[in-house]
Amino acid sequence: PGESSPSLWKAFFRENARYSTICNVCLDQMEQQKLHKNVRHVGAGVVTRPGDISSDDESDDQVLFDPVIVERSSDEGRMMKKWLKAARVKVGGNFPRKSAMEQTDRYLDRMKLRRKPTKKAIADEIEDLESSQSWGKLDLSVKEVGILTRWLSEARHGTVKRFDKKSSDVRSQLLNVLDSFDVEDDWETGEMRLEGNALKIEGDQITKKRVSIESQMKQRLEALHSDIELVEEEIDERRNEKRKELDASLSKLQTLSQRKKESRTLELNKKIDDLQGRCSNDESADAKAGYENEMAALHSLAQAEMEAENEQLQFEVNELTSQFTDYSKILDRELHSNLQRHERGCQTLREKTRKDFVYRESEWQKNVIFWLDKATRKLQARERDGMKNPVPNAKRARLEQRKIAKRNDQAGIG
Repeated sequence: PGESSPSLWKAFFRENARYSTICNVCLDQMEQQKLHKNVRHVGAGVVTRPGDISSDDESDDQVLFDPVIVERSSDEGRMMKKWLKAARVKVGGNFPRKSAMEQTDRYLDRMKLRRKPTKKAIADEIEDLESSQSWGKLDLSVKEVGILTRWLSEARHGTVKRFDKKSSDVRSQLLNVLDSFDVEDDWETGEMRLEGNALKIEGDQITKKRVSIESQMKQRLEALHSDIELVEEEIDERRNEKRKELDASLSKLQTLSQRKKESRTLELNKKIDDLQGRCSNDESADAKAGYENEMAALHSLAQAEMEAENEQLQFEVNELTSQFTDYSKILDRELHSNLQRHERGCQTLREKTRKDFVYRESEWQKNVIFWLDKATRKLQARERDGMKNPVPNAKRARLEQRKIAKRNDQAGIG
């Protein structure tokens, strides 16, 4: 007969069933004990002291507190109502009392006249709170900024690495536990194996989706890298063009200055030659002394003009070089700004891409961990039951035959 045979199940039940019998007399005694057990009522046995009851003339009503709304149907409302009822029973008399009603009216009037906090006061309070919780302005050097950036990058990488390791461990545990279940044992384990297979399929889908998303992210990152490379090339071209213009301007200045100095030198030399000719033709000592003084003055004038021309040339060269340096700094700032924008864009793309995957993966891991807990307890219970109540020989033989047939079928298909 098959496993669905009623006779086989009845025989198995008679062999392994355990009974626990309780008579009606014992049940009645237990119920009577529950009904007649001592119940301690709220406030019973406690004597009210004079100091426990406050006077209506005290100054407690001068303190204003924000109103607290408690619903009567809530747990707090029912507890407060029960406490109030017990207090009134202990105090005695008619409630609500007139003095209490007057005190409540006065309190409500003061609450109406109470000044509400202005927007400026609220803003100041928020600002004080933020200033107390913030670090303020920090002046960091380039080295310190580099250390912080490196630490942040390593922290993000470590978080991703730990999450990926956990994902791999959870999948390994799922496969190991799932291998412990056999389709022949579904009559005992219920839908446990099917739930595990569904989780495994869902995990495979998440992995495939992750690979697809990362591939798309990689393509978008490559596009962003191509854009920033184009920007760098454009900035380098502008810098090179500016450098060429600088070189051309410097060459032109040097050429003009050299021509100017040569022309002036020829002019002054011609005058000196004329003075030398006059000096050689004139035999007067005073005239020769005058000519020599004039030639010395022309030599000094030529030297002074050459030095002035060199200084003017150096000034113009320095000015052009300074303009090129300023322009290079502007290009460097533009490049730095584009690089920062590129890094932020890449980081935002990575975080956005990983955010969807992490959410789905986290929810899946929660379900897998919950299933692993149930499955592990189920397997442990099966092991204990198997040690206490071994499977009958006939049933064990049928299970072995089915497993052998299943392996043979798989080998034939392969």
